[in-house]
Amino acid sequence: VILDSGHRVHAETYGDQTSLTIEVTEREDTGNYKIVLQNEAGEATASVKIKVVGNDWVVSNKEGKPRPKVTWVKDGNPVEPSHVSIRNTDCDSIIFIRKAERSHSGKYEMTVQEWFTCIDHYHRTCITITELVVGNEYFFRVFSENMCGLSELATQTKKSALIVKEGLQMKIPEYSDHDFKEAPKFTQPLINTFAVAGYNTTLNCSVRANPRPKVIWMKNKMTIIGDPRYRMFSNQGVCTLEIRKPSPYDGGMYTCKAINDLGEAQVECKLEVKGQYGPGGVYLGLWVWFPIFTSLFSSCK
Repeated sequence: VILDSGHRVHAETYGDQTSLTIEVTEREDTGNYKIVLQNEAGEATASVKIKVVGNDWVVSNKEGKPRPKVTWVKDGNPVEPSHVSIRNTDCDSIIFIRKAERSHSGKYEMTVQEWFTCIDHYHRTCITITELVVGNEYFFRVFSENMCGLSELATQTKKSALIVKEGLQMKIPEYSDHDFKEAPKFTQPLINTFAVAGYNTTLNCSVRANPRPKVIWMKNKMTIIGDPRYRMFSNQGVCTLEIRKPSPYDGGMYTCKAINDLGEAQVECKLEVKGQYGPGGVYLGLWVWFPIFTSLFSSCK
């Protein structure tokens, strides 16, 4: 379509320069414009594509980008304009609290939203955006365009892209959970013990297992159950069998067995009890004869 000068379009030529002016542009002015230069030697052409965007792109700051949208929140809730004063400019945003009260205490956060054109005249369905500012969070909108103009609505990304500076983001290594389960294993065995009749004695050993094992004490391969003369303890893996006022009949082979779901283990020792009790529980002790008495009796003869 050949353009003729009219009330909005003006084509002017000054010497070796020419210009095309469109006043009060509209979306219908979007399109490809071509200039044709002709003389007796031939002709030459040059073309340019012009896109007229909607009103939401008209309000710009000094850098030519759309004015950013600034939002203040206090403790996650929008700030009430009646309580504070907010002043926004092209380069900063200031919040004023004239008469501060306790109710004004809290965490204030400012969010800046700004839309600007990353790329246009792009025909593929995927793209990589570069030169983004480190530390900023970005959402993206995609407009469609044809010869009739730009779409009024845009598709927006659901998730944001946060540009993180390399070296500041900690990468947590992945560790597999260690299996601490193990079958019972005695770290300290039972020791053969000599005891004196009538005096309490204890047998001790240590076991390591996970889950916690069941501990069984046996005397001469017979499980000790319900005998008040025996007391059994288990604390932090240390197993103890207390024998109260033993007699020579309490001597024998003692076994400690630990059992859990992964297996079992056992240790044993020999206990000898010296001394004896007479009738009525009277301790008789041991009689010891020394050679000195023999020599004394010989001299009396």
